[in-house]
Amino acid sequence: MDIGAIGGPYHIELGAGYRFGALRHEREPLHSPGNKFTVGGQYSLFSSDRGLDTERDESGAGGWFTWTFNKYFGWDSAVSFFPRLVHIANPQQGGRIFQALSGVRGGIRTGRLGVFGKFRPGIQVYSTTRDNDITFSLSRFTDIAFDTGGIFEVYASPRLLFRFDAGNTSIYYRARDIIGPHGEQLHVPSFTNSTIQVSSGVGFRF
Repeated sequence: MDIGAIGGPYHIELGAGYRFGALRHEREPLHSPGNKFTVGGQYSLFSSDRGLDTERDESGAGGWFTWTFNKYFGWDSAVSFFPRLVHIANPQQGGRIFQALSGVRGGIRTGRLGVFGKFRPGIQVYSTTRDNDITFSLSRFTDIAFDTGGIFEVYASPRLLFRFDAGNTSIYYRARDIIGPHGEQLHVPSFTNSTIQVSSGVGFRF
C-alpha cells in the first residue's frame, strides 16, 4: 500500500470588474452657494485726537454684517461702541464714541483664505460736545467717517470664520456754529483727522 501526501500549491486568481455610476468624493465645500450672509462680533482699536493736543487709544466692541454678492464682491457693514468717557469736550467731539460704517468690499477667496479691499463711508457720533458757553449745555454731535483698507478672513469650516481687518479711518469733523461766552455766535471750522484702525473677530456664515 502506498503512503499518501498532502501538498500546499500556490493559488492565484485574476479578474476584472465594472462598477456602474460615477466615482464621487463626498466632501463638504468651504464655500456653499447658500453662504450669502455673515454676522460676527469684533474688537476694535484706534488712536484718536480728543482735543487739546490729546491723543488717546480707543478700545471698543461691536459687530459686522456682510452680504456676499459673488466670489469677489460684497457689501460690508460694521458698528462699534467705544465706552471710554472723555471729559474734554469741544464743539465737534467729546464723551463716548459710536461708529457705524457701511460700503463695498472686493477681493479673492480661495480654499480657506479670503483677502479683500474695503471702502466704507459712515458716521462717528460723539456723546458729549459743547454748544453753548453761557449755559454750558452739552449735546451729541455726528461727524463723517471714511474707512479704507483690507480684510483678511480664515475659514475654519463652512460656517465658522475668523476675521482681521486694518485700515485708515478718516474723520471729517463738520463745521459748527456755537454760542460763545458773551452770547456771540462762534463759527468752528471743519477739519479732517486720519488714524489707523484695526479689528478682529469671529463670524458665522449662513
